[in-house]
Amino acid sequence: MTRPSHPTAARFLEQALLLDVVVRALALLASVLLLPGLPGAWPADLAGRAGFLAHHPWLWRLGWLPWQLTALADVLAAVALWRTSWVRRLPALVVLLGTVAAVLPDQVGQALWVTRGLDLAEGASRTGAFAPYLHFERDVSPW
Repeated sequence: MTRPSHPTAARFLEQALLLDVVVRALALLASVLLLPGLPGAWPADLAGRAGFLAHHPWLWRLGWLPWQLTALADVLAAVALWRTSWVRRLPALVVLLGTVAAVLPDQVGQALWVTRGLDLAEGASRTGAFAPYLHFERDVSPW
């Protein structure tokens, strides 16, 4: 693959970095939507967190969406570095591979939270059986 000219690559890199900053700022604002359902945040009790997810699944999904977009913006910025001719190849490759390695488990964890996690939270909230949701939460939170 040939690398683009200096002005084109610089413009792509600049745009990718600006996009990353803007999307990350939106994600930080959207975190307010996530706090009631995150372990270690408010509410501290499992029933409260599961109840929030069960009763507000679309707020939960909406809160994660900007974080999913930050992952895309991070990969885009890493690709832009790789394609920029004045950036050394080895460091650019390390950034690209490291970014992909970080994004994969993160995105799998987020996908699980907005699918399986919501199902388990709804079941726990409905039946009062919180053990499956607690196990899920403990397993997926580190991702």
